[in-house]
Amino acid sequence: MSRGIGQWRQATLVEVWLRDGTVGYGECWGPPALVMAFASLISEAYVGKNLFQAFSVRHGMMQQFYHVSSGLHEALAGIDIALWDLRAKVQGVALNALLGGHQRGQVLAYASAGYFDEHDDQAAFERDLADALSSQFTAVKIKIGRGVEDDVRRSAAARRLVGPQGILLLDINGAYTPAIVADLEKAVHALDPYWLEEPLPPQDEAAYAHLRCGRKVALGEAFHDRHPFKRLIAAHAVDVVQPDLTKCGLSEALAIRTLAESFGVMISPHVWGGAVGLLAAVHFVAALPPHPWATDSVAPPLLELDRGENGLRDEINLTPPQTQDGHLVVPTAPGLGFTPDARAIARFKEVG
Repeated sequence: MSRGIGQWRQATLVEVWLRDGTVGYGECWGPPALVMAFASLISEAYVGKNLFQAFSVRHGMMQQFYHVSSGLHEALAGIDIALWDLRAKVQGVALNALLGGHQRGQVLAYASAGYFDEHDDQAAFERDLADALSSQFTAVKIKIGRGVEDDVRRSAAARRLVGPQGILLLDINGAYTPAIVADLEKAVHALDPYWLEEPLPPQDEAAYAHLRCGRKVALGEAFHDRHPFKRLIAAHAVDVVQPDLTKCGLSEALAIRTLAESFGVMISPHVWGGAVGLLAAVHFVAALPPHPWATDSVAPPLLELDRGENGLRDEINLTPPQTQDGHLVVPTAPGLGFTPDARAIARFKEVG
């Protein structure tokens, strides 16, 4: 991304067991050591609760540790996803059936590709995009944010490859100021990007409230709960909200969805981690009602599908969701549809 090049991925896989042996799976964002420290602190509060009582534990933990943010939220999010997985398994339905009813059997995915590397090789950048689009994706997101001139170069190549009818998304990772965003919007206007993602630092809510941009503004992967979304949505400062389910959990994401629907704002979850986080997002998007209000969705919800190498996503699930014509097919098995590969998980497991 524009703020630096990542060297690895991290995720914490959560298992929650019922007394009858049924297992629910969840996933937490962030450094496992930090997440596990909080998980060990809060896990006893869930022990002995019945499945439906367990959903109320999160509220109590947020009250008790209200002054804590990173680490606690992610641990609670992973447990929350696992509880939803269990709830769907107990009821014998796919998870999306509990998230508002089944709306669609497949979800439109965008290929998240076109990353920065140490060499900034334009030919390699275009090969990466072409490879992603070879799987029949009609939407692609690329990284920009290293100066408007470079942004135009990368964006023009992406538009050429995705075609005039394809969806082009530009991700800035919070690298710019409002003035630079204004220059960028003018420079890429003819390339017709569908949205600009995190054009400003996500913490600068006041700047977003005053940003006037000719393109949709997408934002939210850095937030852990509904409150920053509420402020930004109420200020008409965001057009597409992007909660990461491995940071906020499904229960909180449903509250964010209600806020977004109330103001006619789109929702498209951020997805970056492993197999369980992806599946949770697939079911979440599958259950979204049409946007804005038409019977047939005028603006179908988009699901992020990172195209980078990711063993935590591609190797630990024996039943990964299938792609079809640029869409991800929604699993129909009870729960998330996650079938763990114990050997693969053991290879990735942290030691110590």
